[in-house]
Amino acid sequence: MTQVEANGTGRVVPQSNGKASYAEKHNIADHFIGGNKLANAPASKVKDFVAENDGHTVITNVLIANNGIAAVKEIRSVRKWAYETFGDERAIQFTVMATPEDLAANADYIRMADHYVEVPGGTNNHNYANVELIVDVAERMDVHAVWAGWGHASENPKLPESLAASPKKIVFIGPPGSAMRSLGDKISSTIVAQHAAVPCIPWSGTGVDSVEVDSKGIVTVADDVYAQGCVTSWQEGLEKAKAIGFPIMVKASEGGGGKGIRKVVSEEGFEELYKAAASEIPGSPIFIMKLAGNARHLEVQLLADQYGNNISLFGRDCSVQRRHQKIIEEAPVTIAKDATFKAMENAAVRLGRLVGYVSAGTVDSASSIHSFSDSQFGHIFAYGENRSASRKHMVIALKELSIRGDFRTTVEYLIKLLETEAFEDNTITTGWLDELITKKLTAERPDPMLAVVCGAVTKAHIASEDCISEYRKSLDKGQVPSKDILKTVFAVDFIYEGFRYKFTATRASVDAYHIFINGSKCAVGVRVLSDGGLLILLSGRSHSVYWKEEVGATRLSVDGKTCLLEQENDPTQLRTPSPGKLVKYLVENGSHVKAGQSFAEVEVMKMYMPLIASEDGVVQLIKQPGATLEAGDILGILALDDPSRVKQAQPFLGQLPSYGDPVAVGNKPAQRFSVLYNILKNILLGYDNSHEWNAQFAALHSRMPQKLDAQFGQIVERAKSRHVEFPAKALAKAFQRFLDENVAAGDVDLLKSTLAPLSEVLSAYSEGQKAHELNVVKSLLEQYAETEQLFTGQGSQEDSTILKLRDQNKDDISKVVQTVLSHSRVSAKSSLILAILEEYRPNKPNVGNIGKHLRDALRTLTELQSSRATSKVSLKAREIMIQCSLPSLEERTSQMEHILKSSVVESRYGEAAWEHREPNLDVIKEVVDSKYTVFDVLTLFFSHEDPFVSIAALEVYVRRAYRAYIIKKIEYHEDETETPLFVSWDFTIRKMGQSEYGLPLQSAAPSTPATPSGQFDFKRISSISDLSYFNSKMDEEPNRKGVIVPCKYLEDAEDLIARALEALGEKKKATPAPSLLPDLTGKRKIVSASKPHEQELSAVINVAVRDAESKNDQEILARIKPIIAQLKGDLLARRVRRISFICGRNDGSYPGYYTFRGPGYEEDDSIRHSEPALAFQLELGRLAKFNIKPVFTENKNIHVYEGIGKAVETDKRYFTRAVIRPGRLRDEIPTTEYLISEADP
Repeated sequence: MTQVEANGTGRVVPQSNGKASYAEKHNIADHFIGGNKLANAPASKVKDFVAENDGHTVITNVLIANNGIAAVKEIRSVRKWAYETFGDERAIQFTVMATPEDLAANADYIRMADHYVEVPGGTNNHNYANVELIVDVAERMDVHAVWAGWGHASENPKLPESLAASPKKIVFIGPPGSAMRSLGDKISSTIVAQHAAVPCIPWSGTGVDSVEVDSKGIVTVADDVYAQGCVTSWQEGLEKAKAIGFPIMVKASEGGGGKGIRKVVSEEGFEELYKAAASEIPGSPIFIMKLAGNARHLEVQLLADQYGNNISLFGRDCSVQRRHQKIIEEAPVTIAKDATFKAMENAAVRLGRLVGYVSAGTVDSASSIHSFSDSQFGHIFAYGENRSASRKHMVIALKELSIRGDFRTTVEYLIKLLETEAFEDNTITTGWLDELITKKLTAERPDPMLAVVCGAVTKAHIASEDCISEYRKSLDKGQVPSKDILKTVFAVDFIYEGFRYKFTATRASVDAYHIFINGSKCAVGVRVLSDGGLLILLSGRSHSVYWKEEVGATRLSVDGKTCLLEQENDPTQLRTPSPGKLVKYLVENGSHVKAGQSFAEVEVMKMYMPLIASEDGVVQLIKQPGATLEAGDILGILALDDPSRVKQAQPFLGQLPSYGDPVAVGNKPAQRFSVLYNILKNILLGYDNSHEWNAQFAALHSRMPQKLDAQFGQIVERAKSRHVEFPAKALAKAFQRFLDENVAAGDVDLLKSTLAPLSEVLSAYSEGQKAHELNVVKSLLEQYAETEQLFTGQGSQEDSTILKLRDQNKDDISKVVQTVLSHSRVSAKSSLILAILEEYRPNKPNVGNIGKHLRDALRTLTELQSSRATSKVSLKAREIMIQCSLPSLEERTSQMEHILKSSVVESRYGEAAWEHREPNLDVIKEVVDSKYTVFDVLTLFFSHEDPFVSIAALEVYVRRAYRAYIIKKIEYHEDETETPLFVSWDFTIRKMGQSEYGLPLQSAAPSTPATPSGQFDFKRISSISDLSYFNSKMDEEPNRKGVIVPCKYLEDAEDLIARALEALGEKKKATPAPSLLPDLTGKRKIVSASKPHEQELSAVINVAVRDAESKNDQEILARIKPIIAQLKGDLLARRVRRISFICGRNDGSYPGYYTFRGPGYEEDDSIRHSEPALAFQLELGRLAKFNIKPVFTENKNIHVYEGIGKAVETDKRYFTRAVIRPGRLRDEIPTTEYLISEADP
């Protein structure tokens, strides 16, 4: 038989005693022997095992007086051992105590236990630390032993003593009460340690080592000996401190976890700090101990049994501490020399044997935490082949750890500590962490700009979701809240690192936001994570973001790095930053405090924390000591000495970096189209086909029959080589042919399903690219109409419509919210639809006849007239429909080109060459006299590649614009190569009453229309225009000269104008000619008389610009005026009365007109964008009593003027003038509808 005992070194040494008696084997204290002795226990495998191993008590039922992972690990470990030993993991039964909070948290240990007993909830003094309750449960459940683990009641000597005193003699698995009493008290344990020759630092009981050991081996310290280590007043403590030497620690014997302990560095603060430590643990003995400043905290781990065997397992280094609480522990100890640590192990074993210690070590962590759990719930372990590897493993584990809750953790700070050079080199001490905190070492923070962008988006997302949630709650109650609740624009304001950021954030879609600050913009993607966080997409990278609202701030975690977004702090309010208990005030009510002075102490996570005043002032206290505090509670009000000293955060004046798109977007047309199309769709929500084919084709390549794959490839490659559009029809035919010829009837549906993505692409492009484009536009128009139709109709009430939608979508209220959100942004949506309709006007280049594809959608839009916003869309849709009934711009351009070319080209069948000729009047007469709009198309041919076509276009312009005149002669001017350059013509004023006006030929002074006389004797009389004002009484009218020169761009105009001036003849000396009839356009205003030198100016120059490259009047005028200024002298010398610039545009819109009149050659802006030769027909002379100003409209055939009375300035009117040329309509549209659409601005 082999027996073991521990020698002084702590190693187990076998000793052979032969066969010993039962009493000898079990010569132990009575409290170790339980009621279920070996002799009394029922037969079982466990009893047999105890008997075989010379045990004394059979334990098959254990009460666990603990919770959390400690209980889980105990159950798992014992069950694993039981299965390995007995083949039955349930050989040992476990009963656990369960509070209501643990039950609600669905704690693992409760599910794993064989039995559970529900106990009162709340703090542990009501349950796991309640000795009477534990003993009662143990007796009721008839358990053989109690395991308390650590914490709670595990260190209370009353528990093992009460269990041993129980009639059922219940075994306590842990140290006896005597050992707890010997080592549980700081003073007695130090005296016992000195008795065991354990080295101790100087303290108030240095040299006191007298202990008593009774017959049962229980070590006690007599009261008088105990008193020798204590101090009873601050005066006595100060004497002891002087003897020991400062700095010292004032400690309460019953304190722990940072309570009842104060560091004193000099005599001055001793009294205050002594009283502070004593007051935290009332009634506790106090002792003084030398401060071990830059020391290492090393511990020895013991394992001891009931037979007095004590061994040292290993040691650990606990030097990283904060307020005397261990933060990082590492084992084995590497900093101490082997001989030093060996001596420490021997001393520890001697101490354990002396007090009869019995215990085993455990570890813990937690996964489900309730409000009454220990705040220090997390222990993390890392292993490695050496210290460096273990440290790296720990860092990686911490970086991957994510803890979400209503509390803060030190994970990020621990990472920073583990990565410091001092920790890596193992040069730390117990004061190292406090020193780092004093130096304000902080955990790593995210990039500042990344932090503020993520913070702005997070705050905007929270606000947006709150708006939607509020609206849904009202709908659920049957109420119709205001649409204003569904905001999409949010103001975001916070302070970060001393700068105030004021963002404007807009929600661009369900998962995207735009943020703006100081003129800069950033697009951000947002995805909501299942754990409540956000995945923010910025500049192609993703960032996980979590947040916690705190008092006056938002704590934001970006990729595991925490920062604080603060609100403006009010220094007059003294608040607690975290929950806890108000221990005491350090100042009197109404007293004066200085900035940086502590005014109160609060207990937080077992630690006492001072609260600091941020400014000087007089404090008025509110809360009572002992009160439970929530974060942000106001403890007092501070009346500031000088409010002007409070520092304000500086506004951020910079701009956001250029982040680009939130996610990487490809350059393929299909990818770009998808992004842009989604933007348009999101606006309506309130918030190349070949690449598209290739994307689907590549994905389905391996699942496609080889023959069909080859056919598709050939068709696509053939289309590429011919540079034609995507061959959707050819591919669709090939697909259908393959199905008919190569696939069994039963397999057709399967193959179609497999290749469905390809079929969708073919269907979308079956009518060509243009049709696909228009179908996309159609879908946007229909999406707009689908929502707004719900709110359209006579007597339609918005509230009733929303309630009706709610009833129809009871299972999907979010759909109703989305519809209302879309409708609430009807103005923005209408602006988008108006822009789309404007872009697809039939009279724009490359638009064509869109009626075939969009007519139904347009007709639906014309029915939306419920609000001002939709009525604009309705009117625009009606205008587009009428324009669809007229020839398109492409059609008219093609017709015009054919007519112009036909007028200047002569060919005969069988002849190889084409012959040019002067424009044939008979051919171009159709255009000259056309009732359709001509000038918008005609400008496209002013600088044609064929100069003869250009000359024909100029002649058409002259004959059409000067129809009110008599054109006597047209000349064509050529360059040196006999290529025609420009056109000049002679003209005179047409006499009043010529046949074109339907009146008898006569010369008449201005008059008003006659009044009908006689019953029903109405005579049709033409309107008397300004032409009558300029009819001369002479029999013959003087000849006029006009020149029109074409140029491609404005920069080419100056040289061509010089050529035009030469065509007007030699320079003439200006002489008065009062009898000379002025130009018609020169006397539109009858109230102004022409000066003699103005009347002699008679020539006209028109500059026909093919492409002005701009629609901005100011930009164009800024380029024209220098040309006029350069040629002003030549223009006056050649008697040029006016020079007009006709500025065409490539988009087919109506040309712009800018007229400059001599002799000053300033612009006449009253007829801007009006053809000067036709301006007199607008009868502006009738508006002589008003100061008029043109109001430009989209339709250049309509001229609107704002008139303000000259006599009465409050008399403000609008006048409309137009020369109407109604054309033939394709569809049956009433003339009134056409005229209304033409008048629409």
